[in-house]
Amino acid sequence: MVQARGELATLTASMEAAEAERTRAEERRRVLEEARQRAMAALEEARAALAELEAAEAPHVEVIAELEEQLETAEQDRQAGLSALAGAEREAATWRARAQVRDGASPEAARRIAASGLDGVIGVLSDLLQIPPASKAALEALVGPAGSVLVVADAAAAERALQAAGAGEPLGILVASGADAPMLGGRPLADLLRPISGPAAAALAGVYLARGSGEAARLAGEHPEAVFVTLDGVMATGRLLVSTSAAAGARAAEAESRLAAARERLSATEAEIAALRRRYAEAASVLNRADADIAAASDRAASAERELHALDREAGVMEDASQRSSEATGTLAGRIAGLERGLVDAQARAEAAAKELETYADEQVAAARVRGVAAGALDEARLAAARAAERHRLLVERCGELRSALERAAAQAEEIGGRRADLVARLERARSVFRAAGILGEGAGVWAAEAEEVYRACGRATARVDAAVSELQERRATLVGALDALREKARTEGLVAAELRIRSRIIEERWGEEGRDVEALVERFGQRLEDEDPASLMDPWDRAAAAGDEALQRRQARLERDLAAMGRVNPLAAAEFEALTDREQFLTAQIADVRSSRRDLLKVVAEVDDRIRELFLSAFSDVSREYEHVFSTLFPGGVGRLRLTDPADVLETGVEVEARPGGKNLRRLSLLSGGERALAGLALAFAIFRARPSPFYVLDEVEAALDDVNLHRFLGLLREFRSSSQLIVVTHQKRTMELADILYGVSVRSDGASRVISERLRALPGSPEGLVGRDLVDRTLPLDN
Repeated sequence: MVQARGELATLTASMEAAEAERTRAEERRRVLEEARQRAMAALEEARAALAELEAAEAPHVEVIAELEEQLETAEQDRQAGLSALAGAEREAATWRARAQVRDGASPEAARRIAASGLDGVIGVLSDLLQIPPASKAALEALVGPAGSVLVVADAAAAERALQAAGAGEPLGILVASGADAPMLGGRPLADLLRPISGPAAAALAGVYLARGSGEAARLAGEHPEAVFVTLDGVMATGRLLVSTSAAAGARAAEAESRLAAARERLSATEAEIAALRRRYAEAASVLNRADADIAAASDRAASAERELHALDREAGVMEDASQRSSEATGTLAGRIAGLERGLVDAQARAEAAAKELETYADEQVAAARVRGVAAGALDEARLAAARAAERHRLLVERCGELRSALERAAAQAEEIGGRRADLVARLERARSVFRAAGILGEGAGVWAAEAEEVYRACGRATARVDAAVSELQERRATLVGALDALREKARTEGLVAAELRIRSRIIEERWGEEGRDVEALVERFGQRLEDEDPASLMDPWDRAAAAGDEALQRRQARLERDLAAMGRVNPLAAAEFEALTDREQFLTAQIADVRSSRRDLLKVVAEVDDRIRELFLSAFSDVSREYEHVFSTLFPGGVGRLRLTDPADVLETGVEVEARPGGKNLRRLSLLSGGERALAGLALAFAIFRARPSPFYVLDEVEAALDDVNLHRFLGLLREFRSSSQLIVVTHQKRTMELADILYGVSVRSDGASRVISERLRALPGSPEGLVGRDLVDRTLPLDN
């Protein structure tokens, strides 16, 4: 009984101490709860400020995007204006040159510059055309006297020709545009004048012949971009109808006005670009300030969250301590009550034993009962300790859940930070686009000039090649004709020489037969008349023969001189000509064969391109449809689709992926979180798998960036595919392993050899999907590296 009283006193003191500790813990918990409420209010205020700043930033982002589009449009207008300005400058140069022709160009200057070999100069217009007399007035209505007009390849060559001519010497210049003339109402002037070379036809491109001034005016109104001339010297354009004396000047004035208008449009476009750049700089400055405010608000929210987390942890500790104290107090109170009851019972039994003087056996029974009560109290104490341990375990699990909640809150804070980083990245891209637009704007003129110079050089080279080919063909035709003429002339001269030799021999024989002595003739016919002309006394036939001999001798001498001038005759010329003719026919056949093969190959290429377009469009349609289905499975409430960047050109187009998870208004993959981007990529891959199935697929740690929710959706997609295909998955996720049929574990031993452990997983009978048992198939399988 004395021992029970001592134990009772000890337990009472412990209970008082536990009660005091519980009171202190309750007070501390109350203080922490108040601090937590204040931290929660500060956090809500910071989040509200952050949301307000993000909402205020959105219009600025939209303004920047709109300004970027306007800048791009303005740059395109500027490029178009530069092209129009270049065209107007070329046309103005052409008509200024034609106006100079009207003022009186110099034929000597044109031929001198054409003979100088200046770069880009093609020749004099009169040498490049076959001008019928009836068409001379129509040509002069356009450019003036053709013998005074110089044809050049481009405007730069025209400037060089004017510099070569000098300031005081007028010169007419016509620029070969290089463009094919469309078929309009009138007849092209080039068809009537029959140009000898391609540059001459190019110089007359866009000029047509009308039957009269009325028809010329009507056609010029319908086609203002062309020029119409008549055979009586009238020229008509879109707004002018002038005679020969004023046509070139009026056209030059019209070209100058268009050039001035193009320069004004280009200046207006550049001013608009400058204004857009100023607005873009102002919007970027506002967006930078908004980013700074968002960063400050994010810092305040993060600080409030850290303080709230610390208070939550301390409150949890205090709550655990208070609960432990309450449980210990309750346990001690129970034990004290039991001991007090036992003590009262013991006292009553002792008094009864003393009064009744029971036997020793009865006292032993009472003592045994007291020991039983003490043993029962000890068992109750042990049971209370077990309950306290179980309560401690539950509190530890609750702490783990609270930690998970804190981690999710931290993940949300990181997502907010990621959104801010995305906004900063968009701003940087916008700045890069702005800088690139500035650089392109500065270099566009230089690039355009270089491209135009390269184009002109190519045109000049092509013209030179065409001229060389034409010249070689003409020389070949000339040489063939000369060879034929020489052969015919040699044959004719040989016949004439043979005839002359025969006639000379006949005359000599007749002279020998009929010749007589002069004295005998005098005796027979009488005395010779000294005063009479001997020729008059000759026989008429003899006089004709003598005259013929002299003519034949002169002709023979002339033919001999011609033969000497021709030189030695090549006896192999005919054979060489036949060989060259055969070679030409062979090469012509080969060229025709190559052209036919090229046409066949182009047809095959076109058929292959058509087949590729057909297959690609079919596959794209199937993948796009499956992507929408798979995306809605992985992102419930979300929308995803595939879009072609250039639908008009299927062979060169790209594919743009749009992904908008549920509850978000984002479309680009760059604005999604890492897990969302990984899940969107998996959606595209599995859409391709569904559109074009395969017997098996290999996936290498594709779910490493997924959280629990997204991993659950991904595993559902794997369950759908495992019914029709085999999946080989490399993973570190336990839940993914539980879905497998066979597991292979690869490790490296200390000796450098690889070890493979394989286990076959089987579903437990009557268990839901996902609960599996393990059936060891092959414990170890060492493999050398």
